[in-house]
Amino acid sequence: MKYLLAIAIEDYSDPKLGRIPFALNDAIALGEALQGHGYDTDRQYVMLNEDATKTAVESRLKRLATLLTEDDQIAVYYAGHGCSISGRSVITARDSQFADLESTTISLADIFDTLGGSACRRVMMFLDARHGGIGSDLADDELTEFFDRSAHCACFAACQSGESSHSSGQLQHGVWAWHLLEALRGDAPLALGPGNRLTAASLQNFLVTEVHRTLQTTFKDNHSQTPWM
Repeated sequence: MKYLLAIAIEDYSDPKLGRIPFALNDAIALGEALQGHGYDTDRQYVMLNEDATKTAVESRLKRLATLLTEDDQIAVYYAGHGCSISGRSVITARDSQFADLESTTISLADIFDTLGGSACRRVMMFLDARHGGIGSDLADDELTEFFDRSAHCACFAACQSGESSHSSGQLQHGVWAWHLLEALRGDAPLALGPGNRLTAASLQNFLVTEVHRTLQTTFKDNHSQTPWM
């Protein structure tokens, strides 16, 4: 079976963390797109805004991990702020506090440990973690270490360290998320690889090309964003 855990925070309880434009649109649309790939709605857990507190997200992930079998697949999607605190890569929750990020955020290492401790060996992560001026950039090495040792796991991130993930008022989505949705919906022939199949490599190549193109045509200023896999 296939499971989805989608987490999106557009408005934080602490106003100092600001907003993430169109994060909810991105997460909801991703769930709809994945239905066509066997991720049935009764196995989709979409946690938006007030439902995505630190306690709720960590509890849901742990409960999901106990359900997963060796033949299952899980996709994890996150849209919100991400940063590095005291050398640890973290993602924010709805109730994260700007003045105490260290104890009110969710560690990526803890997420990886929970998934790695399950029976599931097929994990896809879609990470649209926007820096937003809090803490330091996410550390790519934690992502690389986990996914390098996992034969059937892949992570797609909206941007590299030192960059921002941009959104478009015209698209009503994040730019990276918009092109990800195009590919998953089957609306992007250029995203297909050999045999007209969507593969990790063909998806990544498509995202790099199309995100760059859209940024060039959408913004007058130079906006740098390089999708990462």
